[in-house]
Amino acid sequence: MLALYDMVAESAERVVQALYEALEEGDVARLQTLIGTHLEWWFHGPPSERHLVRMLTGVDHLGTFHFVPQRGFVIGNMVMVEGHDRGVWWVHAWTVKGGIVTQLREYFNTTVTVTRVGHCDRCSEFLLHSPICATLWHSQLSEASGKSLPGLVLAI
Repeated sequence: MLALYDMVAESAERVVQALYEALEEGDVARLQTLIGTHLEWWFHGPPSERHLVRMLTGVDHLGTFHFVPQRGFVIGNMVMVEGHDRGVWWVHAWTVKGGIVTQLREYFNTTVTVTRVGHCDRCSEFLLHSPICATLWHSQLSEASGKSLPGLVLAI
């Protein structure tokens, strides 16, 4: 079963990596092949920071904001990525199914902690009997800069 989990994670990571490459290159046609037609998108941040939606809808074709991943983590079919541009910190949580991005949770100037709720295959025996698993991932780039940001918990 672990081999299947690793294959799903590797596939999701490749899709998201290709998405960021297409964003940087301004390859809209490639982006459209990577993102599902019914993308579920959740945004948390000030309206002025909706850079990605403006790029993907063509309102701001290859805008001046750059989404260059600086740190990431894969949890099954979810890929967590964080970075910053010009003092604005961002975190993306991409969900990939069948080689296509089906969901995006986008956070600006907010730290994110990912926690698994319920059964966890990779937890210790002690945690298997607990209703909640330990933290799986936590955004850290803003902490490295000493910038204090509000935080959210993403339970999966």
